[in-house]
Amino acid sequence: ANLLLNPHLSLKPAPLNLSNRNLKRAYLYYLIFLGVNYLVYNDKKSGFILYNRLRRFGMSLNEAVDFLNEIVYSINKILSDLKIRPLLRSTSLVPYSINCKKDFPEIGSFVDFVEEFKKVGSEKKKRLVVRTQDTEFLGYLMNYILNDIEIGLSSKTFIIIPSENIQNPDSLLLENLAGFDIVYFKNLDKLSPIVYREFYKLWKGFEGIILGDYSYYSFMDFDRQKIQLFHIIKDAKIDAPLITREKAVYDFMVSKLKDEYISLFQTTDFKNIGKIESDLYDFESVMKMLMSE
Repeated sequence: ANLLLNPHLSLKPAPLNLSNRNLKRAYLYYLIFLGVNYLVYNDKKSGFILYNRLRRFGMSLNEAVDFLNEIVYSINKILSDLKIRPLLRSTSLVPYSINCKKDFPEIGSFVDFVEEFKKVGSEKKKRLVVRTQDTEFLGYLMNYILNDIEIGLSSKTFIIIPSENIQNPDSLLLENLAGFDIVYFKNLDKLSPIVYREFYKLWKGFEGIILGDYSYYSFMDFDRQKIQLFHIIKDAKIDAPLITREKAVYDFMVSKLKDEYISLFQTTDFKNIGKIESDLYDFESVMKMLMSE
């Protein structure tokens, strides 16, 4: 559920045994997280995402507003009975949007990146795997991709699976993923060889969309074991924008993390900004350097 909310995060390395019930529960928790962020903390981005996710269940935007206001009414009634203030405010359509075309730099690598996902959103293709230098940065970009209405994935149900945590082949049985429009395999290069066979069956048999990513530095096509997996995904492979190839990519990443810093701390007193801008660092390092004393 936390990966759905923040695709740039990583889970602790512990085995996961997936089931359809638990995956659906995770998606429900994800919707609850969005609801809490929106209704309690007035986070407009969460509200925008939540309204679009609710469309998957047959709700129009107006019906989604009515649905959330019913929840607000029920919560406020309980709060009033307990004499707790303040009460939650009623909701309305959110004046917020996520737009990759507007937010991303207008350079070839970003344009091509978005266009590939638009093909997925229109279901011209159902398999896409991204090779990336920086998995955290890609996760940050995926939060845009998965929630931009124009790309076509914002109202689809999805699940993000951390590949390194899958040790049981039965976790990837088709029936476990029933009901999801998109299955995203994070860190595919870390998938255990013992589940390659089930992954292949899933790749061939899953009717929905399969997305994934792997490290630029894993050299899957040169590894005697991982090359089996590479041959499965190679025709669906694209590259994410590379921070070492285009300065605009790195500048975009730094700019967005500065915006996050301002939003969190209400200050522009950036730490280590000169060092950050004069060299190249990955997403996690820039984030830590901005916050360090």
